[in-house]
Amino acid sequence: MNEELGFSLPDRAGDKPGETEESKDDNTWLNYSCSRKYRGSYRKVYAQITSGSVPDGLAVNLEVKDLQQNGRETWGRRYSNSITLSNQPQVVVNRIGGGCTRRGIRFGHQLIYELKLTDIDQLVVDDDKTYLTITYTSSD
Repeated sequence: MNEELGFSLPDRAGDKPGETEESKDDNTWLNYSCSRKYRGSYRKVYAQITSGSVPDGLAVNLEVKDLQQNGRETWGRRYSNSITLSNQPQVVVNRIGGGCTRRGIRFGHQLIYELKLTDIDQLVVDDDKTYLTITYTSSD
């Protein structure tokens, strides 16, 4: 799945680069299926950047929405409201028991990616596009 985030340039000299509709994407949903033994451990979902890097002065934030209760059995819970993605795995959903969220939009957890300006003094973008691979992994 390819998502595209953008950042607008200021209209007037001295204004900050702005966050626009292009700097946010909310079209992605995290769906999963899981089974576990009776009284077995719950599973977690981790997110991390596994390829590419965010340019200095920018950050990619990930917001995980509460589970849409359309799945079956024991569903997971979002771990935190928002994280800044990095190359280190971070828990985004925990307490996943046995069951499934079903597939598609409006099932599972809605994922919202947002491109944020963190330090304008460090912002130097050599290419007009930077590609990242964000990997989601489930584990005990």
